[in-house]
Amino acid sequence: MNPAEKLREIEKIRGWALLATHGEETAVRGLSDMLIGTLRRSGYCLSPELDGSLQERQLLIAYAAAYRDALDVLEGEYSGKASVSRHASAPLLRAAKVSAPIAPTMQLSTAVKEFLQTLAPGKRAMNEKHAFILPAFLEVVGDMPITELRQGHVNDFLRTVQKLPPRWSDLRRKNGQTIREIANEAWPETLSLNTYEGAYIASLRSFLERAKRDWQDIGFPTTLSASVPYVGTRTKVERKQRAIRPEEMRQIFFSEAMEKIIKTPTKAHKFWLLAIELYTGARVREICQLNPQHDWGCRDGIWWLRFTDEVGELPAPDVIKSVKTGKSRTISMHAELVRIGLPEYLERLKHGGARRLFPQWSSTNGDAGAAPGKWVANYLRSIGLHGVSNEKGNAVRGSHAFRHTLLTYGRKSRVNLRCISGHADESDNPVADGYEDETLLLSLDVKADRLAKLYYAIELPTPVPVLIPSTARQSRSGHHHQRSKLGDGGT
Repeated sequence: MNPAEKLREIEKIRGWALLATHGEETAVRGLSDMLIGTLRRSGYCLSPELDGSLQERQLLIAYAAAYRDALDVLEGEYSGKASVSRHASAPLLRAAKVSAPIAPTMQLSTAVKEFLQTLAPGKRAMNEKHAFILPAFLEVVGDMPITELRQGHVNDFLRTVQKLPPRWSDLRRKNGQTIREIANEAWPETLSLNTYEGAYIASLRSFLERAKRDWQDIGFPTTLSASVPYVGTRTKVERKQRAIRPEEMRQIFFSEAMEKIIKTPTKAHKFWLLAIELYTGARVREICQLNPQHDWGCRDGIWWLRFTDEVGELPAPDVIKSVKTGKSRTISMHAELVRIGLPEYLERLKHGGARRLFPQWSSTNGDAGAAPGKWVANYLRSIGLHGVSNEKGNAVRGSHAFRHTLLTYGRKSRVNLRCISGHADESDNPVADGYEDETLLLSLDVKADRLAKLYYAIELPTPVPVLIPSTARQSRSGHHHQRSKLGDGGT
């Protein structure tokens, strides 16, 4: 690189460092990996307790200032100017010859543990995969100094897991077998291509990239890759879900089982889960983590729901909110949901003190949608709809079928409803996506107009008012006997 090119590169990096010095959040966080690398080369590391703390942010800003000063000196050298020293000159003395300290060799188990402890908290789904897959990698290849890890170990692990059956961890808990013992048996069905690539390959690849970046100075091999091809027969389209057809919607909402549900106050929440899934296309976890205290409302005559990972006031203590795309969205309620009383249902929950949409179901490790999602699949089994496939082999198996349904019927009506379902749109500038204001790109009235075109040719039944569990009720000083502005008998 010639001096002119080097100067341009320095100016670009210095501008980023200057933004960080002034506290610009994206720039500050962008220097995190550089700071970690600098500390490691000097034999230091940040305590996990500092992750995301004010002290860590202050350290990053100080680091940015020092880095910018260093770039000023470097720019002077490349432009032919005399370097400006900020310190008084002092003669250098020849140091006594001292042997360099020998850093202890890091074990693979230590590297895996440190990787898991420093995962970004905003990617919960992938973090859960890491926490499951990397210990399995450690078991298969065995613990060793990171300097001894070879491509053969990585390949051996990937070839081994391809032989595992679905839900192999259940067998492991039941029989106490090792991963190799399970993989050495003949199974009629093994991991799918989607699971292999989306979980095992993706997790191991992330670990190797982080390890090569942070620990190459202490001997982590820099040529390792996770690229063993899939040799199974299960394809990506296998077990894909499909849209629900009109006669199947009637089967879902007018079965004998559903008639009992909508007439029983302690069970009517099950109806509401299915109805909201049908008219929002939202992920079951996103729906179930809705907080009745603040994730809904009415503006300019349009009722709305807010799917967000923001905690907000009065959060549910047993829920970790997340949005798969990382971007919150506000959508309008479909007219059918308003007609059958969703606003009244939400108001009843709010005044009952509920902090998540369905307190009748317990949260599972912070996931409010785990138990409801299992109920949906079991309900579809009970009415004979689970596993019913179309001519392409795609079937109805659970909550995800409702996402296919909303988008499919939207397309039939010639309207794009991805802004409602929360599917991520393609972008040529991921950085700029974080600065977009969804309220300007697609206003609530525009979303309402789009959603109004969604037509299922079915009128849903109206359930009895839901009985709020006693665990969800909270006394409200001055409001304990106050009636809702929508009325206590709104449904």
